[in-house]
Amino acid sequence: MWHVDADVQMRETPEFPEYFEGGETMVFIPADSAKPMTKLITSSYFPEIVQLLDRIILHNYLFPDTLLTVRGFGRTHANWADDPDRPMFCVKVEQDVVVADMPATEDQIAAHMKSLGFHEHRRLASGDIVWVSDDGRFVVSDLTEENVLVDQCGNIRVIDANIQLNTPESDGGGAYKIP
Repeated sequence: MWHVDADVQMRETPEFPEYFEGGETMVFIPADSAKPMTKLITSSYFPEIVQLLDRIILHNYLFPDTLLTVRGFGRTHANWADDPDRPMFCVKVEQDVVVADMPATEDQIAAHMKSLGFHEHRRLASGDIVWVSDDGRFVVSDLTEENVLVDQCGNIRVIDANIQLNTPESDGGGAYKIP
């Protein structure tokens, strides 16, 4: 399904009274927490659309307990600071709401990533940690307290992350070549 001006349409929908915006994602929280939240993931961080689609596939592969379900594609005018009238491609996804008691701590995130077969590759000036899979295939970053939660059962839930294949151009500086 194609959504023209998807961000405007979502902001005008009363069933999503809360709205948050990150670097590349707009998140719409439903009034009914039993319903999934809607996210518009924009192409602002991805030079090629295939990288944006890879991000969704890789999220679902690495974090299957917080699946992203694609509901359509479209355009939005958000996130272009230099030209707010320029359309931007986006993917409309749904994700179940995680009822969380607290954000995960850095130690909890580290333990979780290590249990998934990742190691700390480097720490950025911002404090963000770049994680690389032990097999060298994947790079994960942006695991902040807004993006990693502890649910009511004590499970770590990654609801958003920057996930890439570990190519020479990625933050992990890997050798993976996209076929």
